[in-house]
Amino acid sequence: MKWYQNNFKLFFAILLIAPLGIFGLIKRQTSKNTFKIISIVLSVIYGVFYGVFLIGIVVSLVIGADKIHFDNGITNKKKSNFEQAIKDFGQIDEKSDFYKQAQNEISKITFLLDSIKQVEKQKIEEHNKKLSEIQNHKNVWSDSIVKSWNGQFITDYKKPINGDTIYFYLSKNASKTFNSNRESNLPMYLNSYKASMKHKFGDDFPDKTIIEFIQNEQTKKELIEKSQRRDVIMRQFGFNRQHRNLEREIKRMMNDPDSYEHIETNWEDKGSYILLETSIRGTNPYGAKIVKTYRAKATIDGQILEIK
Repeated sequence: MKWYQNNFKLFFAILLIAPLGIFGLIKRQTSKNTFKIISIVLSVIYGVFYGVFLIGIVVSLVIGADKIHFDNGITNKKKSNFEQAIKDFGQIDEKSDFYKQAQNEISKITFLLDSIKQVEKQKIEEHNKKLSEIQNHKNVWSDSIVKSWNGQFITDYKKPINGDTIYFYLSKNASKTFNSNRESNLPMYLNSYKASMKHKFGDDFPDKTIIEFIQNEQTKKELIEKSQRRDVIMRQFGFNRQHRNLEREIKRMMNDPDSYEHIETNWEDKGSYILLETSIRGTNPYGAKIVKTYRAKATIDGQILEIK
C-alpha cells in the first residue's frame, strides 16, 4: 500500500510538508473528488501560512544575528578593543536596520584611532627631541671638562651613542693612580654633571648617566708589567724579608757564617736590574759582633751580579 493511502501518514505529510501532502491527496484514489478539492485548498492555505512562518523565522534569525554583532561591537568599543569592534560592525548585513548605525560606529572608531596615532606620534617626536637636546648638552658639558684640564688629567672623552655612560680618558700620569682617582674624583664629576643638567632642563629629565674613567693603555700595560715583575722579585725573599741568594753570597764571604743574623733588607727595581741593600750582624775575625751593610745588584730573577 502506498504511503498516501494511509490516513495517518497522509495527515502528517500535510502537516509537516504541505506540497508532499497535496501530492498524496491527488494520488489517493479512494478519496472522493470533493474531499480532495477541500483537502487540497486547505493544504494550500496551510502551506502558505507555513511558508510565511518559515520566512519569518529566517528573517528573525538574520535580524537577531545583526543585533548580536552590533551589541558585541558596542561592548568591545567600550572596552577599547577597537579592532574587534570594527570586525563586529563589519559583519552586519547591508540590508539590516543596524547597518547604518554600524557604519557610523566604524567611522567614529577610525577617527579615534587616527587621533590616538597622531598623539602617540607627537609624543615620540617630543621625546626624541628632548633626548637629542640632552645628548647635545651632555657633549657640551664633557667638552668643557676636557678643555678645563688641557690634557693634564683628562685628555678626551668617548661620546656615548646609545648608552648612559660618559667615559673620560685619563692622562699617563693620572692613569698611574687609576683606582684612587676613580674613588676620589668620579663622585665630583657626577655631581657637576647633574648640576649642569638640572640648570638646563630642571628636575624632570629622562637621564641616568654615570661617569667613568678609562685608563691610558700604555700606562696600564706598564703597570701590569711592573706588577708582574714585582711578583717575580718578591718570590726571591724569605719570610723575614731577606733575599735568599744574597744571604747565601754573604755567608760565603763571612768569617763565621753561623753567626749570620739578618737585620733588614730593602730593594728597588731599576728596570734592568734590582738594587739591594741589606744589614746583617755577624762575628768578625776577632770574635766581636758587628753590624755591616752590603749593597748588591741582582737580575730580575734573583741572580746576584755584584756585591759591595
